[in-house]
Amino acid sequence: MWSLGATGAAGGGGLPAMGYLLPMPSVGKARPNATPQGEGMHAGGSALCFSKEDPTSFIVGLESGQLYKCSTVAKEARSAEAVMRTQGELPWSTAAAALVTGVPASHYHRLKQRAEKDAVLARERQVTPRVVYETRPSPSTLFAPPISFAYDKHSGPVHEVQFSPFHRNIFLSVASDSTARLYSVLQPRPVHVVEPSSSSLFGVAWSTARPLVFAVAAADGSLSLYDLKRSRGRPDVVLQVTSNRSPVYGVAFNPKNGNLLATADAQGFVKVWRLSTQLSTMGANELAQLEKLATARAAGGAEETAEEDEGGAAGYGEGDDDFE
Repeated sequence: MWSLGATGAAGGGGLPAMGYLLPMPSVGKARPNATPQGEGMHAGGSALCFSKEDPTSFIVGLESGQLYKCSTVAKEARSAEAVMRTQGELPWSTAAAALVTGVPASHYHRLKQRAEKDAVLARERQVTPRVVYETRPSPSTLFAPPISFAYDKHSGPVHEVQFSPFHRNIFLSVASDSTARLYSVLQPRPVHVVEPSSSSLFGVAWSTARPLVFAVAAADGSLSLYDLKRSRGRPDVVLQVTSNRSPVYGVAFNPKNGNLLATADAQGFVKVWRLSTQLSTMGANELAQLEKLATARAAGGAEETAEEDEGGAAGYGEGDDDFE
């Protein structure tokens, strides 16, 4: 069974229960307030990505620019198994038990008794997530904040975050502040920052074939492809995807064929591009270089974008030799 993660502007995020109506989350977490003092309305969620190595860990980006490492088991007061083992009027389904693992002790027993009573009256055989939601608990009671770590914020809305397919601790983020940032989950500051365009950045994707290659989609219709093995500061390829400079909203590498790249743009087109062998064939020591980048000091220290390029000026081109 697949779980679908979602975040939005209404104050929370969740994993919908596939056996029920899609809007009914089986796990939910409240987003933090945008201001350091915790005042004002909740900032809308604008980007989310789960770790491929740890299914309980995910990164959330907010409209206010914040980036947070979060966990589906953060502030868990009890396990789902403990909920199911506790004797009551009716047994609990696994999904319903998982839903109340973060409920504070001061509210838990009352909520549990209310849900069991309502299930009995409805002639249910067990307590389900639907029954729990129909007791109308406060979202702040049901959904605990999921944050385990905070990162230096962008100065505008975060539009996408993506974990590296080659390293569990590395992720990329892009935002309306024109920067693409490479973070280690273990450090608050980015380990590398590039600015491929002066416009907002809408999409980012890691190569599925090259650990040091990623692509960035921009609001000015450009697509920038970086090869950090050749250059740390400037894109290896720059393509003008749209003829009228309208935005490129999405970019993705083919998961099985790493030399294919797709873009989706505001003109209504999905275009597939073929990369050169150089951009789609892993080089010697490339994984070791990614590991070195992951453990480097934050940007402003060891990883400045003005670093010397490995290939010098010859390592940069406008894309004639790298795309077909």
